[in-house]
Amino acid sequence: MSLNSSLTQPVVSTNPTAPTSKRPPAQVQFLDRVVSPTLCRQNQDKAIALLTGFLAQTFGVEKDEVTFLVLDGAGRELHFFAPEHLLKIGSRFAFDRLQSLAGKALWDRKPYIENHVPLINHLAVFERAKQPGGAPAKIDKMITFPLYVQNSPLGVVQISRKLRTGMAFRENFQARDVEKLLMIESILVRLFLGIRSTRLTKAVTEFPDIDGSLKAEDRRIALKLKRAES
Repeated sequence: MSLNSSLTQPVVSTNPTAPTSKRPPAQVQFLDRVVSPTLCRQNQDKAIALLTGFLAQTFGVEKDEVTFLVLDGAGRELHFFAPEHLLKIGSRFAFDRLQSLAGKALWDRKPYIENHVPLINHLAVFERAKQPGGAPAKIDKMITFPLYVQNSPLGVVQISRKLRTGMAFRENFQARDVEKLLMIESILVRLFLGIRSTRLTKAVTEFPDIDGSLKAEDRRIALKLKRAES
């Protein structure tokens, strides 16, 4: 069996405006009201806390096992906005479909479920980051869910299950877990748009690309995305 055979590739819509035949659960409806467009623009820390808490409870994981990665307006780097310890140190990495599960999911425009993370190529360096209240732990399993707005890549949500001290096994992710993320996809898109429009414009200025300036084509794409978000 090849390593790739451990990958599950559910075919799902990544369009937050796609119609759904089921009425969202009451908890999701409440979350939709609380994490409003105004909150996503004016108090993103609170919105992030509400959504990471909801996802941690939904998937039975810790809050530091919920990751929000937002793609900057130039489409070059993915920036951590959760978990908190990676946000605080300004962690980010290049958008590359070959080096990370996040990049692969964004490039392929589909969610991925990987229940054997240590066996595949991924950015393990972030697993060594110091965490509050505990030692670093390796990721054992992960679900990666890409977000788009008007067919443009916006970012990625990842839910992981880490092997902490004393743990021998964590439950596998299933294809049905994608549905749990689909239920709040539009809320996540709302938050990620708010983050990029208010916080990553500055980040791109502070952390320019390797030649010190954005190319004309990148500026054009960034401007187009900004207009789409307004």
